[in-house]
Amino acid sequence: MSFISKLKYAPIKDLLELMKSENRPKGCLSYDLVTELKPIDLYCYFYAKYGPPNGLQNMLRNNSSDNLIHWEWTFFIGNSVVTFQSHSVRTELHFIGELSNPPDIGVVVSEIKDDFKSYGKGIKKVRLKLEKWTRYVNPFNRLQVVVKQTIKNIGQLNIDIESDRSKMTLTTPSGVGSEGLVEGLLSRYNNAVCYYFSLKSMLPVMAESFVNLVIFILARKEIKDNDRHFQNVIRQQIDIRVQSLHLNCVGFKGVIDYSNEKCKRFHSIINERNDILHGNMDLKNLRIGDIYFNGNVPIFTEYDDLYSRTSGVYLNSIKYDSIISDYDDIINFINYIMDHLEPREKVCIEQLAFRREIGVNSKDGRLGALLPDHMADFRTVKNA
Repeated sequence: MSFISKLKYAPIKDLLELMKSENRPKGCLSYDLVTELKPIDLYCYFYAKYGPPNGLQNMLRNNSSDNLIHWEWTFFIGNSVVTFQSHSVRTELHFIGELSNPPDIGVVVSEIKDDFKSYGKGIKKVRLKLEKWTRYVNPFNRLQVVVKQTIKNIGQLNIDIESDRSKMTLTTPSGVGSEGLVEGLLSRYNNAVCYYFSLKSMLPVMAESFVNLVIFILARKEIKDNDRHFQNVIRQQIDIRVQSLHLNCVGFKGVIDYSNEKCKRFHSIINERNDILHGNMDLKNLRIGDIYFNGNVPIFTEYDDLYSRTSGVYLNSIKYDSIISDYDDIINFINYIMDHLEPREKVCIEQLAFRREIGVNSKDGRLGALLPDHMADFRTVKNA
């Protein structure tokens, strides 16, 4: 007699009585099912064969997708209990009770797969009743995470120009006999310049991705339903995109004034980014000083310290100290757009824009926040 044929669907009432009794089963053997059986196949199979999930864990879950255990079927097999639990990263198979001859997990999987064909129509019927959603990475949230981490990295460099430049002066006590000190400082400042350029490139892209996400979420139906029309909207110059949000999207109170200071600062950051990315030779922004020569003899107008001749050349030319205020300007620009939304649409953007992923319903195109950004995992028993 096969293992599957021995399973008896356990009513909640009977299961609770067993767990309260003195004869409740003790000991547990656990197996993980990750690739052996697809959770969607197992769910539809159990539902078609036995009905709704009947495990105790179903009574403990809250009415959302944020649970440690998402579904559980429980069965009696002799005096033991068998449970199938769906976690976020695996299905756990538990055998609770004294098992004189534990089943081979490979045989169990094989028997379940063989039994699929006996319930093919029922499995298909259950699956058709399920809502299918497609999960997508949220590009705005992805950039926001990277930007915040880069800002954190900058802070951990502990850049203090006045203090560090004195350490790079070999005539001061702090600079004498410090082997590798200058090299260490130079390396730290080179990292600071790298982080600066990364942020300078990403910040306007983060803001632009927010605008694109707003269009994706709130675009009018006639635009969403016409891909060429949607692509035309999404590919317009950023200033046109922003000023046309009230025309192309639902939920805006009115036109966004691009002459507002918040928008001006955003556009300035874009222009500064373009100068960097395209290597523009804007001499007024690249000038670092004058020098004279008599033949090949340099004659300085004033003496620079070691910092000014090395890391300072790059750091001073890029206005390093302004990068955090640039981030604040981008956040102010995003909030300025949010302030133009009606309450209902504003809540919608807040619920979706700041999530790691966004779901799209395959049938009607509805958008949703499907899974929490956080994740937890646990085990109650040792694996077999």
